[in-house]
Amino acid sequence: MAYMTKEYDQILKEHFDLDDKDTRTIMLNVNEEDQSQILASLTSRLYDHIINKIDDIDFGDIPETKGDITKLSNYEQLVDSLDVMKSLLSQYGQKANPVDTVLEALDNIRSRREMFEKAFKLSIELPMVMYSTMTLAVIQANSYLISTCVEFIKIPNGDSYEAVVDKIAVNKTKDNLVLNNLAKFNQCCKKGDFDKSMEYVISQASKNLLGVSTSVAGVAAVVALTLLATNILPIMRELVYFFFHTRTQVSDYFYIQSELLKINAQAVETNPGMKAKERKEISKKQYAIANFFDKVANKIAIDNKQSEVKASREVKSDNTKKYKADDLVDSMPDSVASSIF
Repeated sequence: MAYMTKEYDQILKEHFDLDDKDTRTIMLNVNEEDQSQILASLTSRLYDHIINKIDDIDFGDIPETKGDITKLSNYEQLVDSLDVMKSLLSQYGQKANPVDTVLEALDNIRSRREMFEKAFKLSIELPMVMYSTMTLAVIQANSYLISTCVEFIKIPNGDSYEAVVDKIAVNKTKDNLVLNNLAKFNQCCKKGDFDKSMEYVISQASKNLLGVSTSVAGVAAVVALTLLATNILPIMRELVYFFFHTRTQVSDYFYIQSELLKINAQAVETNPGMKAKERKEISKKQYAIANFFDKVANKIAIDNKQSEVKASREVKSDNTKKYKADDLVDSMPDSVASSIF
């Protein structure tokens, strides 16, 4: 039996039909060179399922930033609205964990600008798609938090509106699909797994759509491909499936961020010197913002739930698919033949 890492063993159990005798024999006896080729075929197959849905996703102007998230047309608004959300949670005695997750993911994308820009320059698809997907996840997660956790209410005996936090809704965010995948992404970045896998893919200089050469073998290839199959592609798959089923447009996400900032900036402080007419005009504007805010927030919240259900169902269906050796290799690898005969 060939040497197997615990990660490779995990891949075998998750993706291969080990009840099939030939598959079990091959998978348990291939050396590292042949392992890398089988893993390359597997990751390509898994990636194909994901990439087939990309054209139907609204990424807005994200791809046009070519790896530099700070070039987003609404980048400053995104950052400012996250800051407001964090302040609101603190104001209402809530932990800022959900917002911190989004902020950390934003920083992880921003700090890897050179890596992503290189991928765009060389037209290497996987890291390009990963960049667009994670950036969209940051935008969506922020708008989801705003739409589900923030309400605008009229101050009793007053003329202005204020933002309040729904504490129950904040607690429910721990089960959110996008936030959970952002947390996984952050962990991959922290451990260095994301960088190892992306740098390997980029180093292969786009030898195929995945950016991984099935002819390259060795320990580095096995490690990088294992990380792709166990950590990176599952994150990408859940998010891509989610966004594939999402009907909310990127413009709606940015709109609700804008409205949060707008009504937050128009908060009317008690000012005895302010004329009643002025207070009434501001209150009228705030009412219009708050009213439309509720409509967009409700749309985002409902769409989020429906998309989560559909994406989870599709991922579960994918997980039932088990590959046999002949799905991925044309003939028995030499290392297997030499070890069993």
